[in-house]
Amino acid sequence: MESKTPQTLRPKDIFADYARKFMESKPGHILRKGVTGGRYQEWEIVNTATGKVVMSFSRWYNILSVFFESAKIKIIEGQRLHMGRTGNIYPKRIERNFHNKKVDWQATNARPRVWDEKKQKYLPDKLIFHVSTDYCRIAWWKDNKAWNVRVARKFVPTKSSSTTSGRTDKIGFKEQFSRALKNNPALKYKYVFCPYNNKADDGA
Repeated sequence: MESKTPQTLRPKDIFADYARKFMESKPGHILRKGVTGGRYQEWEIVNTATGKVVMSFSRWYNILSVFFESAKIKIIEGQRLHMGRTGNIYPKRIERNFHNKKVDWQATNARPRVWDEKKQKYLPDKLIFHVSTDYCRIAWWKDNKAWNVRVARKFVPTKSSSTTSGRTDKIGFKEQFSRALKNNPALKYKYVFCPYNNKADDGA
């Protein structure tokens, strides 16, 4: 029976698929283990006739990292990352729905704590709700022709882990996006504006 749990693909999985397709299209190459000296096991695609390493995992990973770091900067600036038939990743500004109030947890958690008898723990003395007329998020526009990805998959910006927070070169895309808007609020006016639609409210 097929599992309904979403599958998480990691760099090594994507490289393995890339290597498989490369070798299928170009016979005379093999995949072998290389010398490991970093976070991941090194793998190399080797030309069997010359013994030359055509592509290694570390080189492929560095190329991928540079591309995505550049893409994140462009998206934050209001541009789109086009991904062919699967659509594109872009920033959007959404009109807030005040009929469905959302708690501003950052402001709420900054409130004084009081003892809650029912829950038997200290909680903020009151909830603070968002009052801004809009908010921004990174979205995935899916091409109508790419029917196979419209429901089954979604795009979620990476979050910063506790071990990388505070390092500007390692923070997650979600936090990079938030920091950029905080430092330059006018950025949001470069983003696609989505008026509130009570028939298709995507919350926030």
